[in-house]
Amino acid sequence: MKKILCLLFTLAFLAACDDSGTSADDASKGKAATSDLRVESLGMLPNCTESREGEIALVADPLYTTYKCEMGSWIVVRECTVEGLDDLSACTYSSPIVLVKSESAVYGCLADENKNQKWTKVVDVPKDLYESSFTDDRDGQVYKTVKIGNQIWMAENLNFKTDSSFCYDNEETNCNKYGRLYTWGAAMSACPSGWHLPDTTEWKTLFDAVGGESTAGVILKSSSGWQNIYSYKKQDNGMDAFGFSALPAGRIFDGYYDIMGFIASFWSSTDVNRGDAYNVYFSSGSDDAYQGVGMNDGFSVRCLKD
Repeated sequence: MKKILCLLFTLAFLAACDDSGTSADDASKGKAATSDLRVESLGMLPNCTESREGEIALVADPLYTTYKCEMGSWIVVRECTVEGLDDLSACTYSSPIVLVKSESAVYGCLADENKNQKWTKVVDVPKDLYESSFTDDRDGQVYKTVKIGNQIWMAENLNFKTDSSFCYDNEETNCNKYGRLYTWGAAMSACPSGWHLPDTTEWKTLFDAVGGESTAGVILKSSSGWQNIYSYKKQDNGMDAFGFSALPAGRIFDGYYDIMGFIASFWSSTDVNRGDAYNVYFSSGSDDAYQGVGMNDGFSVRCLKD
């Protein structure tokens, strides 16, 4: 039976979701999940052995839940890629977010106006992404850029050296890979001419362009490099469907470098009150998105074209 290619992902954004779009309910109605195994209960799953690595299982009771055999454990699948609508599994509360390749669209199992779960298109993914590059005249560094909706974003974290900016663990190689971590004051003036630090409204515009805040994490996170917060052996990568490539660059919090591999935290230009400003972050294993943090903490910068 054809195997769904799946990745573990725990949604890292707000609980609200855009439920507009085209239903794929008819395509999956009465159809068994395209899985390697189908069992009635979790206790009926065979041991996750090396020979079963990568197998997909659909467990019927208590809710239809998809599991994947990964490194000796059956783990809940949160994000999948399938070839077409006919490959969608039964639509249940615990169904993953799915990228349907033939449709170039992301689908979610969402409740309709009658509270019935059905496969619903979350967002179309451009078949030909607008990708370009920009050279920072200040130091000659070249950054990939991507157009998402009506916005043009740097598709890499800023790595321009300023006062009050830092490499994670003071290692230059981390700056080369993840960009620099900036205090809020440094971030406010770090972007090159023609670009700026986005405010929370502009971040929300980005989330809306990729289907809403509840799915922005899985869609915008990079497709590699993310560790699962509950297990160092497992991955928690995203789809990176629009080329934004949010990397888990970590942060400086209360004077300490921490959680590289688990969090991508970006400054916004919106201040909360004296001493605090909003940042926006993607993470593994939580639902947080916006929070007010101390302006002297260090986070990544993504510049938005004026």
